[in-house]
Amino acid sequence: MNMNKEKFRELSMEVLPMIAGIMKVLESKAEGKSAGLHLNTKDGYFSFDLYGTGWEFCRYSNEDKALIRYQYREEIEMLEQAQEKETFNHTMENVIEIAQTFIRMADYNYHLLEIDSTEWKQKFVDWANEFEKEWVDDSARDYLDEIGDFAAEKINDYYLEVKA
Repeated sequence: MNMNKEKFRELSMEVLPMIAGIMKVLESKAEGKSAGLHLNTKDGYFSFDLYGTGWEFCRYSNEDKALIRYQYREEIEMLEQAQEKETFNHTMENVIEIAQTFIRMADYNYHLLEIDSTEWKQKFVDWANEFEKEWVDDSARDYLDEIGDFAAEKINDYYLEVKA
């Protein structure tokens, strides 16, 4: 679906009352806590969580039952290790953008998480370097859109390759 500004504005106006309703409930029942909501209408996935509480309300697909779950958390203190600080550069920025794209994609395709995270991390670095070599800055293209599209394609291709 190609979403233009007017279609998005129309959609926003339709969901605004629902968002206001959720915010009102949060204010009265959750003591004003911040919350996150992720939806995928294609397969029925949703996730609703109250930040900082560890609680999540979710369903993975239309065939699954909705459930609440609690993620155990415990702060630990680690000895500070002398580490050489990395310099922030374009490649590091690319890794961050690719990782953020992966997180968004994993929200609606949790099967991506079945692949070991060390494999993904190495791929992110490889793809960040590849994108940096190919990227040519010009006013006609938006960097964030380009890296996002690049990352989504690479992630999908790699997932299909591994699962084949």
